[in-house]
Amino acid sequence: MRRVILLTLFALQVGLSETYWVRFGWEIFTSAGDGRSLALGNTLTAIGGGAIAPLFNPAHDPVQLSRGLTYAHQSRFAGLINSDLGAFSLSNSLKWPIGIILLHEGISNIPNTRDILLDFGEDGQPGTGDAGEGDGILNDGERLDETKISFFKHRQVAMMTTRNWTFGKMKIGLGLKGLHHSLGENLGTGIGLDLGFLYNSWNGGMIGVRFSDVTSSWIVWDSGSIEASAPQAVIGMSQTFAFTKLPISVGIFTDALVDPSGKTPNDDFQLMDKVGVDFRWGIETVIKEKVAVRFGRNRAKAYTTGLGLNWDQFGIDYAFQTAPAGSTLGTSHYISFSVHPEWIFNRVKSIL
Repeated sequence: MRRVILLTLFALQVGLSETYWVRFGWEIFTSAGDGRSLALGNTLTAIGGGAIAPLFNPAHDPVQLSRGLTYAHQSRFAGLINSDLGAFSLSNSLKWPIGIILLHEGISNIPNTRDILLDFGEDGQPGTGDAGEGDGILNDGERLDETKISFFKHRQVAMMTTRNWTFGKMKIGLGLKGLHHSLGENLGTGIGLDLGFLYNSWNGGMIGVRFSDVTSSWIVWDSGSIEASAPQAVIGMSQTFAFTKLPISVGIFTDALVDPSGKTPNDDFQLMDKVGVDFRWGIETVIKEKVAVRFGRNRAKAYTTGLGLNWDQFGIDYAFQTAPAGSTLGTSHYISFSVHPEWIFNRVKSIL
């Protein structure tokens, strides 16, 4: 009965609120990643690896035998944005393993300049009704009152749970995601669903498809407005080459991101003059299964590179990103750690 009442209240709130269709709002999921994925331009729709893999395609297995816990920290655009990620799986006590991914992102000291214009007109005196007074434009004779500048913060906290099923060479996965925004004094809460497919098509090759926000995702703000996001699709392919006489393997990955919300000037190309398509790619060379060298390009047209060092129960990955194409936002640095929980337990036990 309680669930029926809550669902009824939610339906009434949605029905009586003003809804806006937006292109952005869930970027915390699209920009997140660990050192490996970010160095590869987040091109992991068709290739897994690590507890974070279901973030890019819920069809990926959430269980990692050697290192089941991943933590990643991002410092993007010269330190303007900082975010954290934690990923692990629940498998020991459950019949079906479930992947858990926790996300946090924050921006501090955002200037609020909405009320700093002294809109007094060309004579600079209030209440005279001269030309330019009250028009909201900085005209000759007007100025900005810097003492009225205030600052606010933007925080996002998100969670994604994933589950997959295997049918022969095909895997199907679902990802349920939730999001909480804190923007100044305003609060917003959202929920969404992703659907993923993974097919082992040939030797060393995989095809992956991910539909994000398949039922459209919603963010309900305390002001009463609702932001809705339309579904998007990502089609990925991967090919891994292993050399029998050399301890080296090379992986080549590519994704095509299809956005039916409309074309933008930054699209790589358009379909039917309405649908925007962007490409991202990654190349990974692994030496003796211990050292990995990576390159890529992400959706923002920024080029990436990185290095990974792996042991049996511990790994560390670093990634570097150039500024996105056409921007002056600065470079970005990423670092992540993956470890088996038992390794942590044994180290703590030896200390105590």
